[in-house]
Amino acid sequence: MLQAGDYAGAVTLLRGEQARDPHSAQLERELGIALFKSGDAAAALTELYVARQIQPRNRATLYFLGCAADLAGDSALALEAYRACLAVGGTGLGPVRARATALQTAVLKQEMALALAREPRIKLDDVPLNAVAVPEFALMGEADSLRPICRGLAAILLVDLRKVPQLRVVDPERLPLLLELRADRWGSPGGNGLFAVSSASAPRLGLLLGARQFIQGEV
Repeated sequence: MLQAGDYAGAVTLLRGEQARDPHSAQLERELGIALFKSGDAAAALTELYVARQIQPRNRATLYFLGCAADLAGDSALALEAYRACLAVGGTGLGPVRARATALQTAVLKQEMALALAREPRIKLDDVPLNAVAVPEFALMGEADSLRPICRGLAAILLVDLRKVPQLRVVDPERLPLLLELRADRWGSPGGNGLFAVSSASAPRLGLLLGARQFIQGEV
């Protein structure tokens, strides 16, 4: 019935089987899929969550958990489930990766918009002493060919700093999104197309991002 598109019938039969075998991950998963396909995201989440508790690394369970959370509007849970699905691995995960990337951008943009809204209430004491952000390296000149080097050096620096357990590194995607939200104030991106930070804008950007220091170089 599930394969034929009779989702209501599938839900009825699967619930009957579930009553006889309440600890089957397969039944929980199939019931969750049937509920999702029928448009009942909330009920699907309940069943798929139980299926995940029984089999934490089942790719189908993680995928449909992400789909149900996505349908229910829970972007954070959808992103977490999609990432877990990607971590399991396998083929045909291109669409999942693309959706996870889009959700991550949306979630971060919401967080940055919220930070802007509460900017007057943010205090320096709210920012951890060990929190740092890594912008793209500043390009001193107009040589377009050096832009990839500016981004690449920042990426290498980011990888190295994440290995230091005493540091808390801010998600690098937050800064470009914040600059895009307030391009009128900070002029995003810079004239050379890079998301570098100036000494004048660093204090306010640091508060909004939750970073005590920016670690940035020049090319």
